[in-house]
Amino acid sequence: MAIFEDVTLGWKGEEFTVPANKVMRLIAKIEDEITLQELGRESGPPMAKVAVAYAVALNYAGHRTITADDVYESMFSESTAQDAANAVTALMMIMVPPSTYQPPVDPKPKAKTQKKKSV
Repeated sequence: MAIFEDVTLGWKGEEFTVPANKVMRLIAKIEDEITLQELGRESGPPMAKVAVAYAVALNYAGHRTITADDVYESMFSESTAQDAANAVTALMMIMVPPSTYQPPVDPKPKAKTQKKKSV
């Protein structure tokens, strides 16, 4: 059983998917550029490293022309200023196993018990 799920990354309206069985390799490639600890720094992560890591992730997912420069530039344009925060969030979500942030699913729902009124 895989500990990861398929990961879908977006760029300018296009989506690229990494199958669950290749996510660990993707994490290794991201960590070559930026660590989870750097992404979670209270003062914020280094934005150039975020841009490089997100470009690496997009390349790994199948985008053949994206560069770190493209990602970096988009992080500072007025129309997509949210891209920086989105890239950080996306990278963190890739690197953390889903089971650690999703509540466990109980296969058998518990029957509701009703209190009997005493007469």
